[in-house]
Amino acid sequence: MRLKHRINVGKISERSEKLAIIFALAVLAAAENPNGSLNCRCWEDFKPEKEGNSWFCRGTKNYRIFACNEEKPPLCTCMTNGKPTVLDLGETHCISIDVPYDSLNCEPESEWKAYFSRHPEKMIYH
Repeated sequence: MRLKHRINVGKISERSEKLAIIFALAVLAAAENPNGSLNCRCWEDFKPEKEGNSWFCRGTKNYRIFACNEEKPPLCTCMTNGKPTVLDLGETHCISIDVPYDSLNCEPESEWKAYFSRHPEKMIYH
């Protein structure tokens, strides 16, 4: 009888140890991620970054900032003398000091009209 009791205690002890390890890992994960950067989804070439109590996405190439979980815009193709130039992800208009683009608007026009209909705050009115 006592042998069975010891085996059961051993199983309970093993379970307790496993639960303690899982709990410790969860606590460590929460400490590493206190405000939920895992909830901050960014586009490729953008990484979650925290400032104060807020998370945002910062570009690794151009350091631009966008909100977490924002819809990825289409790639902006601008024309210069009829030749296409694809801008970095996140660019929403053909505006440049250095390059005189043929138009302020990105191509393909149909994709951008659909995107701006969902996100009118991103559109530049001219």
